[in-house]
Amino acid sequence: MEEDPRLQVLQKQWFSNKRCLDIGCNAGLISIALALRFGTASMLGVDIDQNLIHQSCRNLTAAHSAAHEELRATQQHGTRDSRQVFSAQRKIAVARRKALSQVWFRQEDFVTAEHEPATIDCVTCLSVTKWVHLNGGDAALQQLFSAVHKVLTPGGHFVLEAQPWSSYKRARHKVARQGGSFSPLTDLNMHPSGFCDYLVKTLGFAFVSELHVAESAAGFDRPIWVLQRGHS
Repeated sequence: MEEDPRLQVLQKQWFSNKRCLDIGCNAGLISIALALRFGTASMLGVDIDQNLIHQSCRNLTAAHSAAHEELRATQQHGTRDSRQVFSAQRKIAVARRKALSQVWFRQEDFVTAEHEPATIDCVTCLSVTKWVHLNGGDAALQQLFSAVHKVLTPGGHFVLEAQPWSSYKRARHKVARQGGSFSPLTDLNMHPSGFCDYLVKTLGFAFVSELHVAESAAGFDRPIWVLQRGHS
C-alpha cells in the first residue's frame, strides 16, 4: 500500500513514545501508519461512523498479521553477516509489533465523549473540521477545539489539517443530492483561514509550524498546522 504523503512532513518527536489520539480516524490507516513509523506509546483512533471503526479494526488485524510475518522472517539462520542483518531487522520488527499492540479504535463523537484531562501527548485531526463545522456550526467546532485543548498534556501537540472554505459548498451540494442537508454557509462565521488565530488567541495554543505536502501529492494541497498547548 502506498504511503500517505502527509507522513513525510510530520516530525518523529511529536509522536515517538507519545500517547496519541487520532480524531476522525476514518479507516484507521493513518493511525496505524503513525504508530508504525514513529513508535507511539499508544494510539487511539476515534470516529463517529461505526462502519469505519469496523474497517479500522480489520486494517489493524491485517497490520498485526504483516508484523508477525515480518518478525518470523527475521528468525532465519545463515552466515554471521546475514545473522547480523537479521538481528537488526528483528529489532525493527519487534518495535513495530510493540507499537501495534498499543493501537485501539473506538466509535464515538469526540466532541461529546468523556476523556480524562491532560492524558494525551499528541492529537491529530486530519480532514475532519469541515464535517464537524457543517453538521454542528461554529459551536461544534469551538467545542472540538476546546476538547482537544483539555485532553492534551501541557506541552502536547495538536496536528490540524483543515479543509479549505472552497470545499464547503461542494460538500453541501453532494449531501443534498443524497437527500441530506447542512446548515446554510451564511450561518458560519468561522472560516478555516482563521482557525489558527482562534486556537492561539482564544484557547492559548502556541503556533509551531505550517507544513506542506509535496506538490506532486494530488489531493493534499492544503496546509497542516502544528500547535502546542502551553505548559501551564
